[in-house]
Amino acid sequence: MAAEKKIRKSERDRHNLRDLVPLDTPFGINIEPTSVCNFKCRFCFHGDGNVKFEKGFMEFSLFQKIVDDLKEFPKKIKSVYLYHRGESLLHPQIAEMVKYVKQADVAQEVIIFTNASLLTPELSEKLIEAGLDTLNVSIEGISDEDYENVAGVKADFGQIVENVTYFYHHKKQCELYVKIPYMFYSPESLKKFESIFSEICDYFFEEHLDDAWQGLAKNNLTEEEYDVIEKRYKSLEKYRRQVCPCIFTRFNILYDGTVTCCLEDYKKDMPVGDVNNESVKEIWSGSKMNKIRYAHLTGNLQDYPMCQRNCTSYKDIHHPGNDMDNIDGLPQEIIDKFRP
Repeated sequence: MAAEKKIRKSERDRHNLRDLVPLDTPFGINIEPTSVCNFKCRFCFHGDGNVKFEKGFMEFSLFQKIVDDLKEFPKKIKSVYLYHRGESLLHPQIAEMVKYVKQADVAQEVIIFTNASLLTPELSEKLIEAGLDTLNVSIEGISDEDYENVAGVKADFGQIVENVTYFYHHKKQCELYVKIPYMFYSPESLKKFESIFSEICDYFFEEHLDDAWQGLAKNNLTEEEYDVIEKRYKSLEKYRRQVCPCIFTRFNILYDGTVTCCLEDYKKDMPVGDVNNESVKEIWSGSKMNKIRYAHLTGNLQDYPMCQRNCTSYKDIHHPGNDMDNIDGLPQEIIDKFRP
């Protein structure tokens, strides 16, 4: 049966955020198994040789402490994402991590993003048996040459297809998504992508790229490639918003326990806590998180230069016409609840 072409599950079945804030339980939490990646994609900080940041793997004992902390929230987390800055399948205990979250029953779903280069049959079976709910596979081309150009590595595209195929035919409860960044490829290449993967996944889509990671894409893409991003930004101008919804719905826990509130903050410029010394719930409702939220709601971002710059990540609404996460102009009584 051919897969459906549609957006990710996390972007479906959404509710109007302005009717829900402040949230007593985050919708999503990214727990980073590792900040190491085996790819060097041109649109990512891993592909920029001038970027320096700490790399490492999360200790399993720290991971257990984080998951146990999630039991303090009054509701289940909607989505626990076992990934952030690195390739999650590099972590030797990634399947055990999935299993621990599922057995703790603290989340409605557990999601992993991967480039699938390490998705061996053995690891696939471990992840499936552990109870993984969703696997998102990022495809970076449809040939070995494409991977060398976009991902910056010599990869075996045929092996990646075999890895995805095996997972799909053994996946049981798990949903499999496959995506590709459309800006690098011709319509003919995208049709080939669809013909290859539509029979070996549940959903597939062609992904737009933002100039995330604090503007690194502009430094590493060709003028023609970056022009695709700029044209999209111009088309979304009327959907711009002033308040970042992400800091009201989710945050990230890095491999060393540092908590950040922004997916773009790959260098830990805006830490809001440390789960080695605080509980996850304390950080979520704490003064540092609320200070940033209040700054966004009142338009006083001078203490947050990363937010103050022209941040495209939060100002773009991902589905034009959908205002579900637009919280500009909240009533003052709601804004006051975030006053630090």
